[in-house]
Amino acid sequence: MSEYLIKSETLTEFADNIRSLGRLNTALKFSDMNTIIRNTVIYEDGIVDGSTIDISNNRILNVRDYAFYKHPTLTDASFSSATNIGNYSFYKCPALTSANIPLTTDIGIFAFRGCSSLTSANYSHAVTIGQGAFDECLNLSYVNLPLLKTVNPLTFRKCKTLTTLDLPAVTSIGTQAFYDSGLTSLTLRSNTIVAIE
Repeated sequence: MSEYLIKSETLTEFADNIRSLGRLNTALKFSDMNTIIRNTVIYEDGIVDGSTIDISNNRILNVRDYAFYKHPTLTDASFSSATNIGNYSFYKCPALTSANIPLTTDIGIFAFRGCSSLTSANYSHAVTIGQGAFDECLNLSYVNLPLLKTVNPLTFRKCKTLTTLDLPAVTSIGTQAFYDSGLTSLTLRSNTIVAIE
């Protein structure tokens, strides 16, 4: 297996040149980037088939929309400096078991939808989470969101193994936020619950 070390401020230049690599069983290593942009060029050209992506020891500040959309083999995503997770960024990544992004304050809509292997969501700085962010995360069993204000519609829908949830700062809960989940205990400690739909 060949390995390509990519050093760039963004993936724009990389995405333009990825087609020259062809359909290879390739390990791609990203380092020293500020932003990951949509990588459908990689996906559509089949580069990710059977490959691994090493995104460790990076300084990525934003995981942009669709960054790893439907990536079939990504198992671990660690972004120690990122403060934003874009819309659909890890949408339907079936092998993803861990997403360690401790400083993120915003998680986009359907960011982790359909990540059936994801077991935990530990985002102690997250204030905003978009609609359906963890929808259909069938094995999600641990959630830590102490600063979250609003649980948007479909956020934890079909999270079958999520049984206990403590959301101390939440003031509103959207439609079907916990529909068809395994939730049996929900603790809300805010003194100003505005709405539960």
